[in-house]
Amino acid sequence: MAPRARARSGGCSQAGSRREQNEDRYLIGADQRLFVVADGVGGNRHGEVASLLAVQAIQQSLALDASPGQSHWHLRWPRATDGRELLRGAILDAHRALRTTIQVHPELDAMRTTVVVLMLGDDHATVAHVGDSRAYRVRAEHLVRLTEDHSLAQLMYRSDVIPEALVPVHPWRHVLTQTVGGEDEPSVEVTRVAAEAGDMFLLCSDGLTEMLSEEQIISRVCCREPIEDRCRNLVEAAQTEGGRDDITVVLVAVE
Repeated sequence: MAPRARARSGGCSQAGSRREQNEDRYLIGADQRLFVVADGVGGNRHGEVASLLAVQAIQQSLALDASPGQSHWHLRWPRATDGRELLRGAILDAHRALRTTIQVHPELDAMRTTVVVLMLGDDHATVAHVGDSRAYRVRAEHLVRLTEDHSLAQLMYRSDVIPEALVPVHPWRHVLTQTVGGEDEPSVEVTRVAAEAGDMFLLCSDGLTEMLSEEQIISRVCCREPIEDRCRNLVEAAQTEGGRDDITVVLVAVE
């Protein structure tokens, strides 16, 4: 069996210029195997609550409970376990946690969030998502998108209503067809790809991809700066381009 992928990672998150507070949340596992980005749906109230609860629920679903005062935690699954079902189950656990909270606190009824999760395993990576937060793999300075937005514009393209070229600019690109916390249980999409030394994985909220082109993203990911600086550079570049929405970036370099 190939040795388990090791990684260096960093993250950065900033509120958008039109936001009173940052409704995004991200998580980097202490053992550099699990990474999460959640984007509270900005058109609804309490998005910051939804994203925080989702991240906490995923951590609790996949990690051993830490002793009081400890900030580190470790994944509970054995290496032979199928990570696809684990991640799908963790996101559904997050959905149920939000719905349970809404039952107790009806004033939070409108809260929703997107979620994208990356898990590094033995020479592969597993990605699960709901909504329009994205995951990419960067290999040899080539960016490959690993997720498909759960948006009405994307659905219209898949139904041959609009051409693919209109999806990034369509006014309904922000109308989500799947969220964590909605009345209906989401359909979690999961994919598994190879992870080699030198690969990089990017998780981000749509605040980044709305502002920067793939070329702009690549130029900042594939530079020689420390990984935390690359994350900050991505966020700052999106802010310079307008930064209307909250911007969150998690960058993972496989060693």
